[in-house]
Amino acid sequence: MLKYGGHILVNSVLEVKQMDLFQLKYFVTIVEEGSISAAARKLHMSQPPLSLQIKNLEKEFNISLFTRDSRNLVITDEGKELYRRAKAMLDLASVTSKEIEAMSRGSSGILRLGTASSVGYTDVRKKILDFHLKHPDLSYSVHEKNTYSLIDDLIDGHLDVAFVRTPFPQAGFKCINLKEEDLVAIGNKSYFDTPDQTVSVSWLKNKPCIVYRRWEALIQNSFHEQGQPFSPLCICDDARTCVGWAFSGFGIALVPKSALEPYQISELSCHEITDLGIRSNIMLIMREDSANKIAKEFFAAFA
Repeated sequence: MLKYGGHILVNSVLEVKQMDLFQLKYFVTIVEEGSISAAARKLHMSQPPLSLQIKNLEKEFNISLFTRDSRNLVITDEGKELYRRAKAMLDLASVTSKEIEAMSRGSSGILRLGTASSVGYTDVRKKILDFHLKHPDLSYSVHEKNTYSLIDDLIDGHLDVAFVRTPFPQAGFKCINLKEEDLVAIGNKSYFDTPDQTVSVSWLKNKPCIVYRRWEALIQNSFHEQGQPFSPLCICDDARTCVGWAFSGFGIALVPKSALEPYQISELSCHEITDLGIRSNIMLIMREDSANKIAKEFFAAFA
């Protein structure tokens, strides 16, 4: 068990001796549905046995998973942590079941693939398609998160390979550099003087900039080093959201060019920033100690 903030939480699947996957499924469903009654309807069971399972779960860990008032069921901090871990365990159980079933059919199995939100450029998709055409029986479980969350999932064994962006700690991973990019300014054409205009930090200082949170500090530093103020209109957790806001006319997104989808090109204008000085590499990574044959083949296809 792992003690966290004075409370006992789950540390690993092996330590959960009395808890089973059904209890985890019941708990996760209650959290996602927002009430025991709604969860019972979804699970096609009555409320009393469902409530009993949650009480047994609370007794097992000697914690409260929910607080209750007259109207709402509110998850506790301990409940939030158990929910996060329960989701991971249930996902792993589901993937394992599908992989074993695929093996019994003689098919290739499932590749658990992670991708950062800003990695969507056409060359990556084309190579994945080429790989799939050579492995038609292979299925894919795709998880879209930020780079650091994907790295955690690789370390924990929840993913086989992942497309990520630098910078990140590369020790313990095999890495293939796929593309190096500068951050560019993307916005509606009305924001720019000409289609081939290059822009500068001083030009951007008073513009409504939309920034991917991961690069906020780097961009802030670049502006400050040049003595320019920087007050972005919006800071997002997803590069696609940045481009989406730019597509809707809110402002100018400062993102890698590959975050721009082909269907958006006709409406948006993309411009080099001459003096921002921020570069990012798209990389495919996998654990150095991975023994997954499918993952190794996929990785080699990009080498």
